[in-house]
This record gives sequence, structure tokens and C-alpha cells, in this order.
Amino acid sequence: MHLKSIKTSILHLAKTLVFFTMILLFAFSCSPNNDDIQYTSISGIWECEEVNQTSDIIRFNTDIDKVVLYDNAFIISNFHNLGEDVFIRVSAIDNELQIPDQSVSNLVVWGSGVISPDFRTIEANYTIDSGNGRDVYEVFFKR
Repeated sequence: MHLKSIKTSILHLAKTLVFFTMILLFAFSCSPNNDDIQYTSISGIWECEEVNQTSDIIRFNTDIDKVVLYDNAFIISNFHNLGEDVFIRVSAIDNELQIPDQSVSNLVVWGSGVISPDFRTIEANYTIDSGNGRDVYEVFFKR
């Protein structure tokens, strides 16, 4: 009698273990994997790491949106981690990113960068002139 009770307990435990294993497999198989995404543009949300000669690495998110009326024009929001309402205009042709000379938040900005062929990373350098001198920044975008 006692042996039958142990077998029933083991069988119940095994069923419970299989059930929870299946739930975990289902949960993890449904989570998005960025490696499976095929990007065709720089549009989207990016993680940024920015640094210059005088500061530590600053990490923040930014959003790059396509300008509808122009083929190669984009807007980068939260530029330089200045806020979602602060943006710059850029152009992207082939694997080159160009930041034309422009004024944003009382700063003059210009620069350029390289876009990876799979649109997963951008490495750029830009200069900011605050009127009190120029600072050169390196920024790495990834998704």
C-alpha cells in the first residue's frame, strides 16, 4: 500500500514537472529575438552609447524616424540625450550617415557616421559647438 502511494506521488510530481517545463519553453519561445529581425532601414528605436574626451560613457535610447517626403532624410529624436522633443536631421545614403550643420537647443551640430549593412549598428562622430568651444563625441547606436 505504501509503495503504491509513493508511485502515485512520483507520477504526480513528474506530470507537474513536465507541465511547468512546457510552460517555460512556451514562454521563452514566444519572446522576440532581435537576431531574427531583418532590418531594411535605420528607422526604429536604438540604444546609444556616447562619449567624448571629458566625459564618461552616457547610455540612452533614441528613435530614428523616416521623413516621408524625402528619400534619404531621417530625424533622430532625443539627440545627445537632450529629451524626446529635441531632434536633428540626418541623411542616410548607402552605409553613410551625414549630420549636416544645424542648430539645436542653442548648440551647433555636425558630423558623420557609418551604418552597418544589416542596419543593426551605427558608429558616428559629431561635433557640438556650444559657443564656448567645441566638443567631439563618438556615439555607437545598436538595436
